[in-house]
Parts: sequence; C-alpha cells; structure tokens
Amino acid sequence: MSVAVAVAAAPVIAVMAPGCLATAPVCAAEIAEIATGGASGQGAVAYAEYTEGYEDYKSWQVLCAHLAVSPDSTASPAYCIPHVLVEVAADMYSRPMDPDQLAEFIETVAGQLEELRRMHPRLTAARAEWAARADTTADAEAA
Repeated sequence: MSVAVAVAAAPVIAVMAPGCLATAPVCAAEIAEIATGGASGQGAVAYAEYTEGYEDYKSWQVLCAHLAVSPDSTASPAYCIPHVLVEVAADMYSRPMDPDQLAEFIETVAGQLEELRRMHPRLTAARAEWAARADTTADAEAA
C-alpha cells in the first residue's frame, strides 16, 4: 500500500495547544473545545536537525500530528469535520486526513522508518571500514 503525501506550506486552520487527544475517542465536547482553541489537539513533538549552510544546524519539529476541526471553514469540506493535519516539517502540512488516510500515512512513514533502520548498520559498517582504512594509511605513512 502506498500513499502520496501532499504537503502545503500554509498555516493550519485551527491552532492547537500542546498535548494529545489521539489516544481517546473525540466526543462532541472535545470537538467544540478544539474548534474554539480550548482543547489540546496536538500529539507528541519530535525534533530533527537541519542546515541550509552545512555548518549552522538548527532544530525543527517533524511529524507533528494536529487533531482539528473548523466547522465554518470555506477552504474545504474536509476541514469542517474532525481530521488530522500532520506537520511534516516546520510549516509544511499534509492535507486534512480522515482515519483511513491517516492509517495509510502511518504505513508510509513506517516504511520509511524501516528504510532508515536498514541504513543504520550500513552506515556503522562504512564508518568502521573508513576508520580501518585511515588507520592502515597512518601506519604505512609512519613506517
């Protein structure tokens, strides 16, 4: 199963406070609080470093999930009912996702995570090989 992830560089319709509603069913009262900004609709926060100039690394949030609803939205009917927006990276949001779309997105991210896990031992081996080669070169130059 694959899913295309569309990302839009636009502010989220409903801004939520830190916290998480994702582990519990959303009831009408929670929806009302989310719509008015009174409840928490954001999941756990994760950070990764990035750079634009190879030296000055900055920390940014990645894959932050926002449970939201904006009943009066004119942008799209998808915003008018409870949905999840994933902030893929700073200020880059997915389309509003229903439960099935979110499940597909999770599977996509899980696949990428597995790819990263497979890359880790390859990097470790490459670093060990590099270090051994550097030691051999240093020994040869010393002799």
